[in-house]
Amino acid sequence: MKIDAIIVAAGPSRRFGGDKTRAVLCGHPILHYPLMAAMRSRCRSVTAVVASTGIADILPHGVLMIVNENPGHGMSSSIIAGIRSMPKDSDGVLIIPGDEPLLQESLLDRLISACEEDDGSIASCTLSGKPVSPAVFPRSYFQELIELRGDSGGREVLLRHRDRLRTVPVDEWQLMDVDLPEDLREAEAEGLRRGILRK
Repeated sequence: MKIDAIIVAAGPSRRFGGDKTRAVLCGHPILHYPLMAAMRSRCRSVTAVVASTGIADILPHGVLMIVNENPGHGMSSSIIAGIRSMPKDSDGVLIIPGDEPLLQESLLDRLISACEEDDGSIASCTLSGKPVSPAVFPRSYFQELIELRGDSGGREVLLRHRDRLRTVPVDEWQLMDVDLPEDLREAEAEGLRRGILRK
């Protein structure tokens, strides 16, 4: 399957108190880490959906950039912008939050494999028995993703199609997200402890 990654990174970062995509974690912006995980994975292409072109200088070479013109309309607006930019021959998208710096490419590859094993099924991570992003959505779900509104993200589609959902268990630390400045310190401590990050 030709799976393309969409990194959702256009949120206003209100709780963080500034542009968290540029917040530095062990020498790199937070956004650098999920982007690199996606680029090292089996994804054919990686697209970052951002709030402005001002972020272009921190994107790794090879990452495509799409500007969400309506970031105030919630996460769904970034997903819509990303889906609309996908190549016509894309078999599916892997939607990844841009604020999870400890994500590993091995997890992303497991999601792609789960989707391939059951053609037409969605594959998502599962945490405490609940489906969560990152998740792979085959092309047959693109229209439903385009019709999303507000901040529900892809979870709404995941819950609507539980009968077509393959879940991949994940250790909670991989999905640590950075919403607050203290989350940045916790992610750094966890990443250093596991040997994922280096100062």
